[in-house]
Amino acid sequence: MHGTRNSSRRRTALRAAPSLAALLVVLVLSAGAVASTSPLSGIWSHVGTGGTASKPSLNGAVYALNTDDPGVLFAGGSFTSAGGHATAAYLARWNGTKWSAVGSPRLKGAVHAIAYHAGKVYAGGVFTNAGGNPDLDFVAVWNGHKWGRVCNSTVPGPLVSGNVNALQIIGSTLYIGGSFANGAGIASADYLLACNLTTGVASSTMLNDGDFGGSVYALAADSDGTLYAGGGFTNLGKVPGADDVAAYSNGSWHALGTGPGPNGGSIDDFVRSLMAVGTNLYVGTDANDVGGIAQADHVARWNGTSWRALGANKAGSNGWFPSTAFIYGLAHYRSYIFATGSFQNAGSNSHADNIAFFDGVKWRPLGAKGTNGPWIGYGLALATISRKLYAGGNFTSAGNDTKAVGIASTPLHR
Repeated sequence: MHGTRNSSRRRTALRAAPSLAALLVVLVLSAGAVASTSPLSGIWSHVGTGGTASKPSLNGAVYALNTDDPGVLFAGGSFTSAGGHATAAYLARWNGTKWSAVGSPRLKGAVHAIAYHAGKVYAGGVFTNAGGNPDLDFVAVWNGHKWGRVCNSTVPGPLVSGNVNALQIIGSTLYIGGSFANGAGIASADYLLACNLTTGVASSTMLNDGDFGGSVYALAADSDGTLYAGGGFTNLGKVPGADDVAAYSNGSWHALGTGPGPNGGSIDDFVRSLMAVGTNLYVGTDANDVGGIAQADHVARWNGTSWRALGANKAGSNGWFPSTAFIYGLAHYRSYIFATGSFQNAGSNSHADNIAFFDGVKWRPLGAKGTNGPWIGYGLALATISRKLYAGGNFTSAGNDTKAVGIASTPLHR
């Protein structure tokens, strides 16, 4: 896998977040301290409370957010209680007013990916024995009554044999990405497995065993139904240049342009987050100079035929993000693009730490505390719903709000 590739940055931060004990991210965003040019308030606050009004709603980190069920925010992570409910462990639902559990009995391990379709909630992560079923490891579906398999397998036991990092539904097909081999007992279904949610039939996107050569960290689908996979792979499907990101359509894989990669690919380092808006794909990556564009560092846009940089440094000669940055989460609201992860002083702005937004012309910080940015540590997931931006991570406070543990929100005014 990725350990075979010579990059010190590849070994620095993996897609799976550090434990809460290892990394306590403290949001220190002042309620009134936000750049005057920002269209957003930057006022961060907690999302609900725990068993009493004085307690945090969550007691651990959030790795995944999902808003596909209208009016509902799903959160997955390493927390073992939400809204004061011990049954709401690792996966919980926020309806805008209160937290509640998803599934019973509760899961036994962290959730790193969530999908929602036709009233069912799909969870992927590092958990085992969902619902007490020894065959429900790493991925399972809650149908409103019980935990079950997402599709059938050609062999007994769990559907996949390793961590699930990403889930994406296109039509009636669920794509499962992660760090596993031989999904559903199919030799060629390494790191990515397709499940037909209507028939229960599992399949591979590859013809041959070994054609998928590395872990999948992120999945996305555009409005045309094209699947995008991001991770740490090379020559996906034996396609030269299909490195770290690739597109799957009409039954075959395609590279996304060309660039500085060792095989001529557009990206030469891990892709940790993907987001599709219409037919545009936004990529969050450890890489600089995406598509060979000097300004396209860490976040770039693929329009279906070519790469575009999002903003640049003050001189216009390089990217806005520092040379070493990890982008774990992307979100959008109207014309704004939000990115979170691990970066400091982006654009030489001391406020631009670990979260920022692109206004269509340039990147801007999102709030500040004194001379520093709003967060000390990682942001891991972003989502927008009901004119709010939600951020998930390992933080223990937000805007000096000590009840904002693991998750916080800021209003979207425009």
